[in-house]
Amino acid sequence: MGVAKTVFSRYEMKFMITKQQYEKVVEGFGDRMELDEYNIGGNLYTIMNLYYDTPRDDLVSTGLKREDKYRFKIRLRSYDPKYPTAFLEIKKKVNGLVNKRRTLMYIDDVNPFLMKHIDVPESKIVKRQVIKELDVIARNYPLEPKVVLCYDREAFFGTNPDDGDLRVTFDTNIRARRNELDLRLGSHGERILGENFVLMEVKVDKAVPLWLARLLSENNVRKKRFSKYGTEFSQYVLKKYLREDNENE
Repeated sequence: MGVAKTVFSRYEMKFMITKQQYEKVVEGFGDRMELDEYNIGGNLYTIMNLYYDTPRDDLVSTGLKREDKYRFKIRLRSYDPKYPTAFLEIKKKVNGLVNKRRTLMYIDDVNPFLMKHIDVPESKIVKRQVIKELDVIARNYPLEPKVVLCYDREAFFGTNPDDGDLRVTFDTNIRARRNELDLRLGSHGERILGENFVLMEVKVDKAVPLWLARLLSENNVRKKRFSKYGTEFSQYVLKKYLREDNENE
């Protein structure tokens, strides 16, 4: 994770792979990729997200529409439940290009800001321009906390400058909960994917390096449209429908 960046602009490609494919891909990295400092020693680090949406779930619903060329998400991200702060993020996707802007905030200030439009206290950690953007969104979309999504990550960074800002991540044990909507309560939740699946993401500021494209092709790794929040939402709606259907029988 290193230095915490607050602005990202890159292309992100997702691949749903098996653990067997994961092992072959990582082996094929050789010395072209190196582990994130928090993964050295074989450790995974946990990412915890709290997603915000409207009462009608407009943001996730828009994201699930394949024909939509522009969509965005609002989420609060933490890497440690013991911290009183977390990153409040706007993640936008326009024609495949992902732009992410975020600011560090005290968690206790987030809900009053997003839901009641109470201004964030001046602080060295707060990015005021990002706060202004978030305020505009919050005044146009009635936001409320919806779901906590957590996963364990292994991240690699490219070592060759010719590959640009190359990053490859592998997420496992993706889990979610719709109660206890506070990141300080930990990363527990119900799995939304089978144990043998790994979500791989390739993040680049330009084209995917040829060597990586060949490695993925050799291991039959194919791009797959996938959204953690969208998948959880689809499962939630289905379970709700089945439960109501059973109650009406």
